[in-house]
Amino acid sequence: MPLGTVAQRLENWTDMIGRQALPIILAFVAGGILVAGAMHIRYAMREPPTSGPGSPAYDTDVSHGVLRSEQMAGAVAIFGDSHTERLATSRHSIPVENFAISGNRIEWIEASLPQYDLHGAKAVVIESGTPDLGRMPVAEFGKHYGAVLNLVPSKLPIIAMGMFPVRKPFADKYPDMQTLISETNRVIRQTCAIRPNCTFVPVPVALSGHDGWLLPQYAEADGVQMKAAAELIYLRALDSAIAAVLH
Repeated sequence: MPLGTVAQRLENWTDMIGRQALPIILAFVAGGILVAGAMHIRYAMREPPTSGPGSPAYDTDVSHGVLRSEQMAGAVAIFGDSHTERLATSRHSIPVENFAISGNRIEWIEASLPQYDLHGAKAVVIESGTPDLGRMPVAEFGKHYGAVLNLVPSKLPIIAMGMFPVRKPFADKYPDMQTLISETNRVIRQTCAIRPNCTFVPVPVALSGHDGWLLPQYAEADGVQMKAAAELIYLRALDSAIAAVLH
C-alpha cells in the first residue's frame, strides 16, 4: 500500500476517534465542574457563622464562661450583651461573674444558658434587648425572654434589667425606635412579673433626657454604646438592685 494512502487512512482514523471521543471528554469535564461545584456548596454550607452559636468566637466565649461557672461560688451571674460586658465588675460590692457577650441576642442566651453551672450562683442578672431590635416582633422576643427566665433555677432570684435608651445614628435604623424600646421594656417587665422571685430594674432615668433619648454626653459615636460615666451610673443602679435582692 502506498505510503500516502496509509497516511491518509491514519489521518481519517484519528479524526474519527477524535469526533467520537469529544462528547466523552466534554461530559467528563462537565462532570468534574459539577462535582467541584457541589463540593464548594457543601463546604460553604459547613462554614461556621460569623457570630452567635456555632461561630468560633462566640463558642469560645461561652466555653470559657462555662468553665468559670463551674468554679463559681456565692457570686451573682450576669448574662447580657455589650452593655453589661463592658462593666467593671470590680466596682460591685458583691462578687460577680460576668458572662455577658457583645451582640448577644435573646435567643442566643436561651440556647447557651443551659450549658452554665449555676449551682454556685446567688442570683442571676438578665440584660437583653438592644441586639434584638427590629430582628423579631416584640411578642416573639417576649417568648424567648420568658424561656430564658424559666431556664434559671427557681430558687435563684432574677434581676431583669430594662433596655437602654439610644440616640443617633443608631436611633435612625428604625423610624419607630422609641416605640420599639418602650414595648420591649414593657414585655421585659411583664414577663418578669410572671416569674416568681424576679425583679425588674429600669435603666436609670439619669441616662436619658426628657425626650427619652440617651443624653449626648453619655453616648459613644455609634449612638448605642455608653461612655464610662454612663456605665458607672448603670453599674451603681445594678449594684443597688443586687443588694436589695440579696438583703
